Amino acid sequence: MTDSELYNYLNNFNIPFDSNKSWFRIGDSFMLDSFYQCGKAIESKQKIISKCFEKDSIHTLKKYVLPINILNEHWILFVIDVKSQFIYTFNSYGRFMFSTRQDRKICLKYDEIFFTSEISKICKEKGRSINYDVNHNSRKVAGKHIKVNNVHTIQISNGLIQSLFLNGEKQLSINGLTVYDRLEAVQALIEHELIHLYMGIQDLTRKIKEGEGKMYYSPHGKLFQELVFKYFEHTDYKHNLTSGDSTNQLTKEQCYVGMNISFNDNTDKIVKGIILKCNPRRVSVQIENGTIYNVGYSNLRPYDGKVIITDNKPNLLNIRDKFHTGMTVKFTTKIGDIITGKIIKTNPKTAKIDTTTSVYTVPYSMLTLL
Repeated sequence: MTDSELYNYLNNFNIPFDSNKSWFRIGDSFMLDSFYQCGKAIESKQKIISKCFEKDSIHTLKKYVLPINILNEHWILFVIDVKSQFIYTFNSYGRFMFSTRQDRKICLKYDEIFFTSEISKICKEKGRSINYDVNHNSRKVAGKHIKVNNVHTIQISNGLIQSLFLNGEKQLSINGLTVYDRLEAVQALIEHELIHLYMGIQDLTRKIKEGEGKMYYSPHGKLFQELVFKYFEHTDYKHNLTSGDSTNQLTKEQCYVGMNISFNDNTDKIVKGIILKCNPRRVSVQIENGTIYNVGYSNLRPYDGKVIITDNKPNLLNIRDKFHTGMTVKFTTKIGDIITGKIIKTNPKTAKIDTTTSVYTVPYSMLTLL
């Protein structure tokens, strides 16, 4: 609410005020408006206060209402209750606030410590600039790296950060890490976006358009995953901040093929499935409708119930269990030839068949035991 709106509001209730002043009285209460925090008023703060109490003692009023500006980005309200001797604060962001200045300071410190100022040097050499932004409204997108021409922007969602740890959560999982408060969540988000920035200022993602290694150079491709693990040991590129308390999450050592688990998909819906394969950082999971997901260990939770795979898609785990290395099988090619060979390797969806003359990769559904 602006000061003019506040004055009009008070006028409707017949509360006397002087719009030329940076203060007014409401009954036995004293209030400073937001102009008190502006630059023009800073040098005259003492004069304003002394003028307010020329006739009255500071102890004659019951309440003092003081709006406080934080880094020119946010207002909080202080209310001093003289009678009860309490000071109340009203802050829509809660105890932890994240600002553009803090975003910039943290990113510069990361660049200095982890990248030995390489990001700053590359930007200087290539004529790039970096902006730091905080979105106070969004609660869907945790962070962004935006590139417009030669300007790169790192944006962190303060709105989402403020929504964390409000329901008694002891810990959350983000990017494969466990965090215990909002500050640690912010750090993990910035680390993730810094890798996007690091790739962006070196134009590594442009190689996708040039046809070089689409999967390797994509925003969350293999190169990104290698870098974010190398610098910050993130084992997952998904934030999963809205997945709830991660106290019961599974570790890599606890997972095994055939285990019933649950996890949150991209829409934060809880889905159930069966582990098909355990990889170094993720597992292959077939959910109840037959779809297969690659899920990070940090997003897995044990599921005690029974997982039933629907009939419209085959249960690949049951099919794969029928085939083992060394078995002799046959399959039919697209042109109708029947090929016989031995299984030399089993994968989640396919098997490698050695026919002595060549090696084929064949889906299990096409194989027949001999």
